[in-house]
Amino acid sequence: MRLDKMRFSIITRLTLVFSLLVLGTALMMYFGVQMRSERLRQAYRAESMRFVVNAISFGIRNYVVTDDAKRIGQVVSETLNKTMDPAFVITRVHVRNADGEPVYDYSYPHKSDAKIKTVSSEMIHENSETGEQTPIGTIRLEYFARDADETDKTRQIITIGRTIGSMFQVFYRNKSLFQASELISAMKQDPHIMYCRITGKDNVEHFRYPEKPGPVESHISPEHARRALAVSHASPLVIQNITETGHAGKVIEVSMLIEQGDEKLGVVRIGYSMKDWTRRIESTRRNVSLIIVGLTLLAMGLSWYLSRSVARPLARLSDVARSVAAEAPRREIRISDAEEDIAKLEASFEAIATRLRTRRDEVGDLAE
Repeated sequence: MRLDKMRFSIITRLTLVFSLLVLGTALMMYFGVQMRSERLRQAYRAESMRFVVNAISFGIRNYVVTDDAKRIGQVVSETLNKTMDPAFVITRVHVRNADGEPVYDYSYPHKSDAKIKTVSSEMIHENSETGEQTPIGTIRLEYFARDADETDKTRQIITIGRTIGSMFQVFYRNKSLFQASELISAMKQDPHIMYCRITGKDNVEHFRYPEKPGPVESHISPEHARRALAVSHASPLVIQNITETGHAGKVIEVSMLIEQGDEKLGVVRIGYSMKDWTRRIESTRRNVSLIIVGLTLLAMGLSWYLSRSVARPLARLSDVARSVAAEAPRREIRISDAEEDIAKLEASFEAIATRLRTRRDEVGDLAE
């Protein structure tokens, strides 16, 4: 009984240690890859923002000296329009001259709970003849990063919106806005589009899909509408979360500027359900979790099998050693299924036991 308890104790400990080792390694790899990926994404966003700041800085140097806020605004708008990326949302651009006085300051609508990050750059003017460098001002750009899981899908929504905007430009140029109803066929091809609205430059609605507002649109607040219609040349893209319902899941609205040259023609607003996309991401994570659990169970089974083969002879040797320490055993020591090293240890115990029996017999003879 004592031998079985000892063997079970050894097997349990070895199995537990080996299983925890495998589980810890799998979790470290899983979360390590996630952390590394997130750091790379953050580095990419920061590098992209530094590029945008340097591009704006290069374009407005001459206008900062003359405090030409209008031209600065044009350069900022054009730069942001060409470098927009759904991976981040720019919330503010602030420019000061060499005296520290504000020259240009523009804020863009965003959610109040966003984690704002800042990138700054000092603008330097270098004299081409003397090489002397003179500070002429600073520029600060504030932004927040969007959820990485939603970024790729948001890019697809932007592509749809740009296509719709291009079609609207054609209708507007040909003065045939009534043909906008043809866009309904394009909307029906994607079941994840919850709604689509096109408003003109006077904020008059020219197109709506579906014709009757659905349950998702009831969650669009006046603040959502204000942010959506606030798109401009400086902020041609606004992405915001509308709601999260059981039917449609998480719904994101992407608002895009429709422009023709410097003229704002209108705004395209697309509400898109992320339920299917979220389900795929959760399914991937669940599969990874199942793989980790499977590896852990496999490790437990393997360690249990190996521990039994090791623990059985060790437990018997421990029991024999205890009996040898108490008194010389009267029986021969035989351990079945022993490996080479265990067999050598068995032979050593047998020799010790034999010598102890011999000494005991000698002592008994002397006593007589």
